[in-house]
Amino acid sequence: MAWKKVSKAERPYVSVTLDDPTFPATQSGKLSAYEEVLIRALASDAQQPKRDRRTGKALLAELRAPGYTGGYTLVSDFVRDWRKRGDPSVTRAFVPLTFGLGEAFQFDWSEEGLVIGGIWRRLQVAHLKLCASRAFMLVAYPSQGHEMLFDAHTRCFTALGGIPRRGIYDNMKTAVDKVKPGKARLVNARFAAMASHYLFDTDFCNVASGWGEAGFRNACIALPQPSRHAGRDVGRGAKALSRRTSRIVAGVSGKKPVSAVLAVSPN
Repeated sequence: MAWKKVSKAERPYVSVTLDDPTFPATQSGKLSAYEEVLIRALASDAQQPKRDRRTGKALLAELRAPGYTGGYTLVSDFVRDWRKRGDPSVTRAFVPLTFGLGEAFQFDWSEEGLVIGGIWRRLQVAHLKLCASRAFMLVAYPSQGHEMLFDAHTRCFTALGGIPRRGIYDNMKTAVDKVKPGKARLVNARFAAMASHYLFDTDFCNVASGWGEAGFRNACIALPQPSRHAGRDVGRGAKALSRRTSRIVAGVSGKKPVSAVLAVSPN
């Protein structure tokens, strides 16, 4: 016979065993007879849009009709646990995101701040990363025009030693003139000419889908940002006050690209 575990102070007053038939039944037993009905209702709701699914209170009202006398907490706890586990009859499938060597690359822009020749500037940094090896190259420009786009591809392909078979892009204006339903795109003529020159296929991400670039945006390296106070002082000819957030590249004008390590370009 298993005794209920109690503290020393309670021992003189407690003499009820766990398997005593006089011990009051737990509240969960009230829902046991209706679990199958509740599971069928949840499985049916799982096939519906989220806005059309029944709430816990609606399910409770339906269980009242066949005679359920328990409370709302039992129903809500059961619904939460079932949805957390998921429908066991549904097989979940995942497509692994793997790439072969030379299969694809990803390209995107980011905006960074940098002190160049004693002047604080906003730079547009081109990021090109190989999907298989994760090798990457950064090139900074004053804008995101077509000339900068073409130059970034030329420099990155030269530095990385080859051209993959496919390029993955965001729907940037220099590449896409119009986004059509689904995966259809009206590709910019100059961008299409560049892709034809390098002989790679283009693939554009879904609109407003953060996973479209496989976390490429999150993987972009954040360059050190000068503080505003330091930037204004440098603009007046003084030195940057914040050594932690500023990096001075001397002798480089704002119109010349900076290489991946932000060193002075020899040309």
